[in-house]
Amino acid sequence: MMSMFNRESAYLHISIQELRIFEMLMRTGSVRLVANNLNISQTTCNRAIASLEEKLGVNLFLRQKSEYKLTIKAMQLYEPILSLLKYDHQKNINGKQSARNVTFYFPIAGSYLAAKYLIPMLVKEFDELQAELITFTVSFLYSFPTYAPFVIDCMDFVFLNDEYSYMINSNIWKPLCQIPLTQKIYCSNRYLASVGAVKTPADLSQHKCLSLNVNAIEYWQFLDKNDQLYEVAIKPSMTIDSEALQAHAVDAGLGIARLTEGLIKGDQRADIIEILPDYRLPDFSSTLYVNRAYQDNEIIDKVVRFLSTAM
Repeated sequence: MMSMFNRESAYLHISIQELRIFEMLMRTGSVRLVANNLNISQTTCNRAIASLEEKLGVNLFLRQKSEYKLTIKAMQLYEPILSLLKYDHQKNINGKQSARNVTFYFPIAGSYLAAKYLIPMLVKEFDELQAELITFTVSFLYSFPTYAPFVIDCMDFVFLNDEYSYMINSNIWKPLCQIPLTQKIYCSNRYLASVGAVKTPADLSQHKCLSLNVNAIEYWQFLDKNDQLYEVAIKPSMTIDSEALQAHAVDAGLGIARLTEGLIKGDQRADIIEILPDYRLPDFSSTLYVNRAYQDNEIIDKVVRFLSTAM
């Protein structure tokens, strides 16, 4: 059975059965158990995994005789695939779309905005809202650029930084509102006490900097008081693909990071301080999108009309 994730513009054609086999093999590590549980042959299981790996262009498992050992790529895929299977199961058992949960997709880097502001506001406004907040790491978006849109397209609402807008299919998604975000450079008092002050952006190249992205070299941009642009090459000392976890790492004195101002103010972290106040990072924004199929769902239609006026 082909999945609802297939669409004409997609590069991949992934079946629900392939996803089920992958998810069960992740849990059991045994092709024999998967075959018995799904009432299919072991050959079918092996072919499904090989097909999935070919479509995604990655090795998901290391074969060791009759056992399958997980790779890092498989672990990165597990939560997104589990969410897709839950979504498919929910649609099948509920029948009416209006009876299902309303799904919100937030990359982990921005999930605190949803947890602190958006979801509480909606729950307070709509007693009947059954919301499901789904978050994936930044590394998932980077590691699976052709597969990530499949996951995204199965949600009702998506909140993405504009740098990921290339994943948005305008035939499927309608922008609801744009939220400007401000990032600043932060570190902890204990870090400064151990390494000394940071006076200019150029000094950062000599410090431990934390990154969201798995890149050998990053380029951080700054604007001075005269709006002159500076670009500094940074070699990250640590990659943490969650902004909230980065804040914890900074609080622990592990280095310097670019963090969203609202995250730091909202958590009121006493030991985290802003550095380089005479320079600012270029502003960026995130956009909240709604799936254009929302007209078929009464509660989503209400949420869309509410958000259109409240934000």
